[in-house]
Amino acid sequence: MELWILIPLAAIAVGAFEQWLKFKAKQDKLGTSAAQLEKVVDNLSKQLEASEESREKLQQRVQNLETIVTSTDWDLVTSEHEKRVELDIPEESEAQAQAERIAKRVR
Repeated sequence: MELWILIPLAAIAVGAFEQWLKFKAKQDKLGTSAAQLEKVVDNLSKQLEASEESREKLQQRVQNLETIVTSTDWDLVTSEHEKRVELDIPEESEAQAQAERIAKRVR
């Protein structure tokens, strides 16, 4: 058997092996960066879901507040509050007069 035939075959095999090693290194590098990108995308999607839920809750709260303020009952509640303030003033003066009467008795 002639060994000189093995020399070119070995050179071809070594060249192919080097190319395969370079390809494998690129694939590993890209695989790592792809895994990192996948983690980042997953993290961002979780943050997006959380902010979307928060936005929906805030939107619901604003709609509730708008409903309350624009309803006719709101006008009744605020007008009753204004009436109560006006009615509370004489009560305070009556309470003050009563306190003065009690203070005179104690002296």
